[in-house]
Amino acid sequence: MKQPSKPKLLLICKNFFVQANNLALLGDDFSVMKAVFFMDYAIEQMLNILIMDFGSDEDFKNHEIKWNTLWQKVTKAIKDETSIKMNRIPNYKQLKELRDIRNGLQHNGTIPRADQVSRLVNPAKEILSECFSKCYGFDLDN
Repeated sequence: MKQPSKPKLLLICKNFFVQANNLALLGDDFSVMKAVFFMDYAIEQMLNILIMDFGSDEDFKNHEIKWNTLWQKVTKAIKDETSIKMNRIPNYKQLKELRDIRNGLQHNGTIPRADQVSRLVNPAKEILSECFSKCYGFDLDN
């Protein structure tokens, strides 16, 4: 395990997720829309933090990296890091769905259903919890 190079970013990531979870529970359109943006932001930041701390300088150089490419680079960085007991980043399919929902909301104004967003909260929490604990030794819930 490693100390995060920017611990404040982990705290921000966690706070965005907690807010997303609370908003998703409310279920109204406006809260659900904010939940999507907050949850997606938390996941993308987690991936960027992992690249910053475990990836190569080449991985981190390009800040305009596509989501799929970012996921692949993080997966490789995690596999290459011997101090991390994690073979892969979990829940690709669900978190790709979250990204697609965010894109639909952002670019087309498509408001997702509350149940659609609520069922993505647990996969998002799982990736954050695993990354916090297995990469940094932190408990997401504390």
